[in-house]
Amino acid sequence: KQWYQRRVRVKMNMLLVSMSLLGIVFSFEDGLVHEPGRCVSYGLSSEYPLLNVYNGPPQHLTDIGAVEILEELCPMFGNMPVCCDGAQLENLASHMSQVAFLLEECSSCWYNFRTIFCQQICSPDQSTFMRVLEQFKIEGDDASVARSFQVSLTKEYAVKLFDSCKEVQAFGRDALPLICSSSTHCNHDRLLKELGNNASMAPYLTEFLVGNARDSVITPLQADVLSHCWEVPEDADEACSCEDCWVACFEKGKTPSLFSFEFEWP
Repeated sequence: KQWYQRRVRVKMNMLLVSMSLLGIVFSFEDGLVHEPGRCVSYGLSSEYPLLNVYNGPPQHLTDIGAVEILEELCPMFGNMPVCCDGAQLENLASHMSQVAFLLEECSSCWYNFRTIFCQQICSPDQSTFMRVLEQFKIEGDDASVARSFQVSLTKEYAVKLFDSCKEVQAFGRDALPLICSSSTHCNHDRLLKELGNNASMAPYLTEFLVGNARDSVITPLQADVLSHCWEVPEDADEACSCEDCWVACFEKGKTPSLFSFEFEWP
């Protein structure tokens, strides 16, 4: 028995060395290969609204309606193969519509908010920053279904997402506490926790792991996001208005001091 176990370990080590030489990184945590150009999920499962575990390459969308949703919500992936299909994009559009009335008037905040979901659901490099935390088999089906995910992102990403939205107004008050379900303790950690656990935001559990540390498998997501509500994303025509974000009233967000005066000397 010991001889057999040693032989199996040697074969496994040889396999891992061969995969390493080929540039393939395999994770024992979720049993998937993690490398650029590879997904961890694709398509809604029969256990709707959970996702199928899929470790293959991203796919080109062929449905015109799906392409239009991708271009509207996730323009950063336009004309690219993605790790989401039409049904997922329709699902994403439905969930985004539930918070659009709070954030969409402020283009930079709305862009950042959409981006974190677009990256998680559709990124063609999904496996480089995502793990499947829990998966199970459906009886009579060969496919595995993902019940929960872990998404790694840098602290800079998390902070910029929060900062771009923290002064956005809705119904005469700050909008983010309405999403955080807390009027006093909404910060980037609380926001991400709510987005990962709230069924109205995502139909499956997502653990957002914030930090810059990387391992042999995962590199934290560092997307190109905006920092402030007065900035204008590429897919928008104008910045947030004063009515929707008070700091947008002042150039670069700098509030003039109440005690600063200009004098004209004779």
